[in-house]
Amino acid sequence: MSRKSNRSLLDMVPEDKPPNDPKVPKVENEVSFLKLNDDCLHEIFSYFNLREVMILETVCDRFENVANKFYREQKKLNLDQLKEESPISEKEIKKIALIVGSFANSLKIFNGKYFSQLVDMRSLLTNFTKLEHLHIENINMMDYLEILIGIFPQLKTLKLINCRLNDDIGTCLKAATKLESLYLSENKNINGTFLKDMKFLTDIDLSSCNSLLKVNFFEFANDNPTLRSWNILSWLSLNHECLQALVDGCKNLESLRIGGIFPPRRNDDINLKILANLPKLKHLQLDGYELPDVELCLECLTSHLESLDIFCSDMNGCLKSIVKLKKLKKLRIVGIVDNQLNELTAKLSCKNIFGNLEIPYGTVNDDSVLKFVKQCPQLKNLNLKRCSKISDTLIIDMVPILNERPQKTSICIAGTSCTKNLENQLTLLGNCKIQLDWDFHEYD
Repeated sequence: MSRKSNRSLLDMVPEDKPPNDPKVPKVENEVSFLKLNDDCLHEIFSYFNLREVMILETVCDRFENVANKFYREQKKLNLDQLKEESPISEKEIKKIALIVGSFANSLKIFNGKYFSQLVDMRSLLTNFTKLEHLHIENINMMDYLEILIGIFPQLKTLKLINCRLNDDIGTCLKAATKLESLYLSENKNINGTFLKDMKFLTDIDLSSCNSLLKVNFFEFANDNPTLRSWNILSWLSLNHECLQALVDGCKNLESLRIGGIFPPRRNDDINLKILANLPKLKHLQLDGYELPDVELCLECLTSHLESLDIFCSDMNGCLKSIVKLKKLKKLRIVGIVDNQLNELTAKLSCKNIFGNLEIPYGTVNDDSVLKFVKQCPQLKNLNLKRCSKISDTLIIDMVPILNERPQKTSICIAGTSCTKNLENQLTLLGNCKIQLDWDFHEYD
């Protein structure tokens, strides 16, 4: 079952009983489940997932007709999500592809070991004829490039993460005339020879593509006004020359992720101050043990930076610049400590617009977090994952504060000292505007 009901699937299927069975209580004006109109049945079906509806359609012709309407509305399909409650068979996957393939415009397949052993990707993908968004992770796609060519013409977003690709993928990409966003992270054999033909992209992710050659990087960066977002985290060849080429050629860049490769011995080869020459930059991720000139870089971005994800050894120094960011709405800092959070609370210049704080693995206590929450009236998301000092007390103390605000607040408390009893306490309080999240998200 999905969404609201906790009853079993069989409880929802009408059961035939003899009309004169003395064990069946007589109910005046009894309304049969099957007397509901199709719109009501369709609403009920919407509370089931795709696999459950495939069972319901076998009950009767009426259910089959309602199920067919349900199938036509399945525009986004995540096969990995469907196997969360119970194992999914090869037969089920093939049936899902046949039923929904002609309707879905978005497909996600994750957990390559499971699917590569279970189903032939060739027969699976050929059923999806209207895909605009394709996301595949951890599957060796080199054997299926010819199939990809067939579905590429209408694709707008392509994510092939850790799919053992090399530059042969460029042959397929030539057919992707409508492609806007390309994500090829963790494909360690990509050299980037095809990038010169990809200057129509708005978003690209080449993080952890360590075979990417500088000459191909330069060619892609040169005179590329279309590009809006670039992720090159953990690219070992990144240096100041590369950053200069990026800044000179991608003047309309709005989002940039770099780092993960700044060991102290290479710091003098990187000058982050030149990022100030990106006038439209709104989202920035900097990841490295020592980040050269990061304070000066952030100070130059005070007027337009809206989102910052940062990890470095000198967080005290970085905070002096972070608190000056006038338009900051989202901040992620890994491993923040109490005195740093208190400084952020006291000096942050954008408290009235700030909406998202992520401080996973922080050494912070209930009091320092509560003070920050009080100071930010627009807060919508708070990530406290692995902040081990956080307890039920903090969440309960936040209730009267957050209930006074128009928006709900999502709080991730996975890996904290909060207990499952917290859910019951919030229920007893009633009309609580806190939504708890216990999941360990991949990004964190």
